Formats: sequence, C-alpha cells, structure tokens
Amino acid sequence: MKLLLFSLVLLLSAPASFAQKFAVKGDLVTVDGQPYFRFESDGNSLVYINSLQNAHLFVVRDLRLNDPVLRTPANPDGGQGYLQYVFLQPHTVVEIPYATGLTSLPVQIARTLYVTRLLQTGSISPTALAEFALVNGTLYSDRRQALNQAGWLPPAAVSSPVVPVLPPSHP
Repeated sequence: MKLLLFSLVLLLSAPASFAQKFAVKGDLVTVDGQPYFRFESDGNSLVYINSLQNAHLFVVRDLRLNDPVLRTPANPDGGQGYLQYVFLQPHTVVEIPYATGLTSLPVQIARTLYVTRLLQTGSISPTALAEFALVNGTLYSDRRQALNQAGWLPPAAVSSPVVPVLPPSHP
C-alpha cells in the first residue's frame, strides 16, 4: 500500500518538477526566479512588452470577437477573446486565443514567449517570430473582416486596423 501511495505521489509531482514558474513582481516578469522581460499596461487592453533595459519590443492587445457561429446558450454573444501581438520591428501582427481569467495577462504572454522562444537575450528572435507568425497568423482579424463584408457586424463592432491605412490623396 505504501509503495502504491509513493508511486502515485511521484507520478503526480513529476510533471510539476519540470514546469517553469512564472511570476510578476511590479513591472517585471520572471521565469524560475530569473528576470525575463518588463511590461507596461495602459490599464485597458494594451500591454507594452519591453526588454530588461526598457526598450519597447512589441505590443499585445487584448481583444474580443463576437462571432455568430460561436453563439451558444452559455455564450449568447459568441464572444472569443484573443491576443493580438504587434511586433514593432519588423512590422508583424500575430493573433492567438486568450482564455480570460485563467492566469494574469503578463503571465500568459510570458508562457507564450517562453514556449515559442520568441524572446532570446533581450530581443525578438527573427526565426522564432517567422515561425510564430506562420503557425498562428491573423485568424481573428481575417474572421472579423469576413463577418464585416458579409454584413454580420454593425459598424461600431468593426475595429480599425492596427496600422491605419491612409486614403490616397487626390489633387
């Protein structure tokens, strides 16, 4: 019986011993106690991700898409939260799903950065960024545009693009 109990405890604790520990201390996010990145929030939906030297690396926008296909009795507006990563150099936009309430936003961003190896030695890895963009793309913006073109979204629900497109000037 003791052997069975010991085996069960060992089995349940093994995955936890290899997991990274993410923590937020003020504006600093750490992984296993080591500083990883700094962040600034506007208090609403924007989080600026900075290097440890406070250089802006990219911006994360916490957004929501109300999709009629996703409507259920438990989700009557068909809402789906997602994070839009806007990389400043090079200009790249990537979107991933976001389950609100499970962890803090900086911790979820840290997990994504760590797993995808986007942040290396204080800067964005171009190879990891290309892979991240290829794998995730802009599914939610594409869906929003398709819903808008099909007439599903009212004008107030259609968000402006991340980088405003200026109309051509006419003489």
